[in-house]
Amino acid sequence: MATERFRDSGRTGVFGAHGGAATFGRLAVVAALAVVVWFGSSGFNAWWNPVWSWLQRVWPLMAAGVLLLVGVPALRGRSPRRADDMRTLSSRSILFGAVVVLGLGVTAAGLLLKTFGGGTPSERLDAIRTAGSIVVGTGGAVALLLAARRQRSTELTLAHQRQVAATSEYDANERRITELYTKAADQLGAEKAAVRLAGLYALERLGESAPAQRQTIGNVVCAYLRMPYEPVAPSENATDDERQRRREAVEEQQVRRAALDILARRADQGTDGYWDSLRIDLTGAALADALLAGAHLGGANLSGANLTGANLVEAKLAGAVLDDAVLVGADLTEANLTGASLRNADLTRAWLSGARMMQADLHGARLVRACLDEAAMYGANLREADARSARLRWVNLRHTKLEKASFVDAFLERADLNYADGPGADFTSAFLGRARLVGASLVKAKFTDATLTGAHFGTANLEGADFTGTFVKDANFKDANLDEAVLPDE
Repeated sequence: MATERFRDSGRTGVFGAHGGAATFGRLAVVAALAVVVWFGSSGFNAWWNPVWSWLQRVWPLMAAGVLLLVGVPALRGRSPRRADDMRTLSSRSILFGAVVVLGLGVTAAGLLLKTFGGGTPSERLDAIRTAGSIVVGTGGAVALLLAARRQRSTELTLAHQRQVAATSEYDANERRITELYTKAADQLGAEKAAVRLAGLYALERLGESAPAQRQTIGNVVCAYLRMPYEPVAPSENATDDERQRRREAVEEQQVRRAALDILARRADQGTDGYWDSLRIDLTGAALADALLAGAHLGGANLSGANLTGANLVEAKLAGAVLDDAVLVGADLTEANLTGASLRNADLTRAWLSGARMMQADLHGARLVRACLDEAAMYGANLREADARSARLRWVNLRHTKLEKASFVDAFLERADLNYADGPGADFTSAFLGRARLVGASLVKAKFTDATLTGAHFGTANLEGADFTGTFVKDANFKDANLDEAVLPDE
């Protein structure tokens, strides 16, 4: 910007090609008006002598005409100026300035001599001195103007130098970031695991010093974890090549754990190293046996990820997307899955004791033989979920959606199913000892061979439900709707 201002410096300004003409035009118009006023007020006094009378009639009109001819076009042709413009002094501008100063001196001398020249010699001398003072004062004003212009030029030069320095510093910093980023990314593709680890931590360090690059770095780490990876199982009769592949697979697993650790730490809002608004996308990532206990992965996208056997104890997964994820045997004890999406997720044999799953979406999820003791699932969606042989002691299933969900052989002792909506739910051979189902809607639900000892069905809608072979000792069906229900044999 500053370079462009200096490049255009000849266009406008105080004494530039256009700016100088405009300034001179203003002075010329003012001078012309002053001459006309003076000429008109003085008139043709009879005491003027013949010589001065002819000059007085001619030169003021001629001077006014010349000044008007120069000043008016200059005013009309002036161009807009910016406050920080500084233009070069042209030869024409200098000449105009000299003519103005000279003309002002001559005019002042002539007027003073004519007005006071008829007196004593001392009066004439005073008039000449006054004219000289006017000329000197005008020259001083011009000098002051030039000094101010010089100061302004110095200030603009300094501002331009500062801008150039800032731009150079910015460019150098950007080059440094690019070089570090490129080098670290190259390290991620190295054959040796130690080099890949160094690349990961180099990227993390770069994110510390360059906040604008944090999301890009997070994307690179996520992309690395989404790369295909298959663990190699140990074998007693393995060949040398197989043992080498096994070692490489184990090393790669350590690298991937380090990458996960970086993401989890930087997404933790409770630490000083938190990276604001870091979005984690691990769609389809191979994360089997991952160590993510207490990890902060709220809102992360883990759709289709393989988390078989992963340690997610007390993990923060609120709002996370785990649709179609494989969590077979994963440990999610006391994990926070509030509002998480686990549609069609495979949670077979997973541990979810004490997990918070309020408003979670488990539509079509597999919970076969999963442990959900004391889990909080208030308002969760379990439509068409498969929870066969699952443990759900003291689980909170209030206001859940259980349409066509399967709880065959499930253990639901003291489970809270109050106001659950489960038409067509299957509780065949399930144990619901002292379970509470007050106000639940279980139209055409199956309780075949189930155990309902001490269960409470007050005001529940059990229309068309099947209780064939059900053990109902001490069960409470007061005010329940049993229309068309198949009751157990006496």
